[in-house]
Amino acid sequence: MRFLSLSFLLSLMFALGIVATSVSAETLNTNLTIGSKGADVALLQRFLVSKGFLEMPAGVSHGYFGPLTRAAVARWQGANGISPAVGYF
Repeated sequence: MRFLSLSFLLSLMFALGIVATSVSAETLNTNLTIGSKGADVALLQRFLVSKGFLEMPAGVSHGYFGPLTRAAVARWQGANGISPAVGYF
């Protein structure tokens, strides 16, 4: 299977409603929203941090989808022409 960049993958997921696909040897396989926890959330957060959409406060660990992550996803969605930019998928 051909691997896709995370940004392209997230765009495709939002556009098509796909919730499971391969990402650089990582797999996102759940819907993510406020209250979600785990490795998929941490992967999403690392992506958002690397692209400048999320800044994790000192001492806060990755892996919980809270208000900061939702706001960062909404910013990413808006910056990538995804409407409505609601902050979850």
